Amino acid sequence: METSKGKRLLIISATICVVLSVGTMAITALLWFIRGYADIAISNLTSGSIRLILTCLMFYYIFIGSEVARTIATILLGVTILFGTYTAVAVDGSLFMLAFIVPYIFALIALRSKHVKAYMAYKRTGNTERNMEKIKEENLEEAQKPDALLPNGGAADVE
Repeated sequence: METSKGKRLLIISATICVVLSVGTMAITALLWFIRGYADIAISNLTSGSIRLILTCLMFYYIFIGSEVARTIATILLGVTILFGTYTAVAVDGSLFMLAFIVPYIFALIALRSKHVKAYMAYKRTGNTERNMEKIKEENLEEAQKPDALLPNGGAADVE
């Protein structure tokens, strides 16, 4: 089913972005502490924590079906990929840094997939398993009534 695959892709994408955010925040703060710049490290931890909270909120809203959050995430991931590629190639000159961009590319592709779109549509309509079973039962009951499909409640038109 497309919705379960979409849910899995969404969970994997969220996990990737959160883990990379925490990892980046911890490594850069540690590097600033080692160099003796505790004030920059604390500032980095503060801004990283805010970014982490916003990332979690964004993925929560994507998870409940918000198309606006998905669009914002797509734009932010695209900008991250562009600036990350530029920084890795032009500034650092290190192709190793490009390896950190690959998970973001996966997350971007996953967010734009038809499976995630189907899952989000499913969440927006509020169709839970219980509601789907109830709808199926009501449709089955209606289909079993022969008079429901005929005009005049099934009464024959005799003149």
